[in-house]
Formats: sequence, C-alpha cells, structure tokens
Amino acid sequence: MTYYIWIAQDPERDDNWKKSAIKLLVTERERLLWRAQGLPADTSSLVAASRVLKGPLVPIFLDPSGVAVIWIKRNFGTRLEITQPENSKFLTALELAVRFGKPLLIEEVVEFPSILLPLLRRGPLRLGDRILPAQEGFQLFLATRKDRLEDIPKEADAVLCEIMLGAGTKSLAERFVEKVRRKINKYM
Repeated sequence: MTYYIWIAQDPERDDNWKKSAIKLLVTERERLLWRAQGLPADTSSLVAASRVLKGPLVPIFLDPSGVAVIWIKRNFGTRLEITQPENSKFLTALELAVRFGKPLLIEEVVEFPSILLPLLRRGPLRLGDRILPAQEGFQLFLATRKDRLEDIPKEADAVLCEIMLGAGTKSLAERFVEKVRRKINKYM
C-alpha cells in the first residue's frame, strides 16, 4: 500500500509504470479492439480496462458520462445480460446469469444490493431456500452514474475495484493529443 501511494505522488514515475503495465498486460490487438469499441485511448483507461477484463476483483464503474457502460456493452455484445436493481426482473436476471454462467452488468447502482455480497466473494447466490453456485463464465460488473458510491458494506469494499474511464485532466490531455495526431495524419 505504501508503494502505491509513493508511485501516485510522482506523476512521471506513475505514467512509466502504467505504460509498462500496458505492454505487459495488453496486446496491441486488444488495445486496437478496445479503442474500436469506444474505450478512451489514454493510458489510465487502458490500465483500467485490463483490470476489468483480466483482474480478480469485481469492477464497479463510476461512470457519470456513460463511457464505461458503452464500452463494456460493446465488448461483450449480446452475451452480456443487463439489469438494474430497481427493475422488477432484477432477481430473475441475476439468477439466470449465475445459473448459466453469463456476464452480468448491473447498471444505475445507487445503493449496493446486499444480495450480491456472497457473489463478490465467489460464493453461491442465495435466493430464498435455493442455493445457486455461479457457473463458469459468470462475471459481475456494476455501474453507477455517480462519481462515488457511498455506503458500500465493508465486506464488499475489499473485493470491489473502482473504475473510471477517461477521467481526469491527464486523460483528457492524452485524448486531445491523440485526436490532433489523427487529424495531422489524415491530412498527410
């Protein structure tokens, strides 16, 4: 933890670390595919995307602009089940995704649904008297339009990974430079 704080305080070292991580974790093909699917081209977004798709933690997208939700929908296509906690069929969608091993995106999370706690720890889903173990292929993605999700239970906080795509001034600057570079190449 101390190492992470130290790196975060030195922007140049932080940027070099992220670029090294991208080279290690993401192939050029994946990078191009993700960009075609709408992922911002900045370094932070590429690192975040690799954490989402290759990491062990459950991602929660803090996504006021909707960029992350659009990207994850395009990445998984029709395989992705989508629901919202307020939806009357929320429990049905959750059960089917767990039972049949499908990726599930829960959008518009305002308060953390406590029924998800066992799934975050890779435990079975408990619906009444039924106990359903998650089948292979099940992945859980959470998304909120807020820039922070408060009142997350302590049990959930340890296994959630907060993801913000295309956020921050450095990210905006990298995207601006990328757009300028494309325009210059277009005219040459």
